[in-house]
Amino acid sequence: MRIAAVTTFFLLVACPSASAEITRIWLTHRAPDPSRIVVNWQTAQPGNSVVRFGLSRDCPETVAVEESVTLHHVEIPLAKRDATYHYRVSTGDPTSGDAAFKSYPTDVLRVAVAADWQGQPKLDAILRDSVHLLLAAGDHIDCLHRLCGVGVKDRTRPYGESLRRPKANLPEEGRPSKTEPDAV
Repeated sequence: MRIAAVTTFFLLVACPSASAEITRIWLTHRAPDPSRIVVNWQTAQPGNSVVRFGLSRDCPETVAVEESVTLHHVEIPLAKRDATYHYRVSTGDPTSGDAAFKSYPTDVLRVAVAADWQGQPKLDAILRDSVHLLLAAGDHIDCLHRLCGVGVKDRTRPYGESLRRPKANLPEEGRPSKTEPDAV
């Protein structure tokens, strides 16, 4: 009995848990406040949520949420407007590559609304306009029920795939480098 208890304790303490691989990352807002943004990501295994961010690639600031989840939401402050923020997310050991976004401007907010990406349209104009905010108006998935099947409750995978798809239609200068995650 004592050997079984010691063995169980050793397995619980000494063996690493399964990796919480980061599968997709996207940005949202909780409120209409341009001084804050929410970094979201998904992992296969539950774990804590950490975002490192800042105005340089070394991401000197950190916000952490200590809860064991697979769908992560971390709100970060944006102290500066008209700036490019860099960020990385992590859950346990896995850490994403560097990603970046533009904070809101002080003068003119440039918004693009996109819909019906099923045909994989060219997105050159969106890059040329240097938009601050891209809104999805829907109809991005061709036959969601066919892709997910009857009774499947998690229907997020086709949406994640549709967000990655348009990158092939971006001009060369708009494509992310191979070290960047599929940030949205």
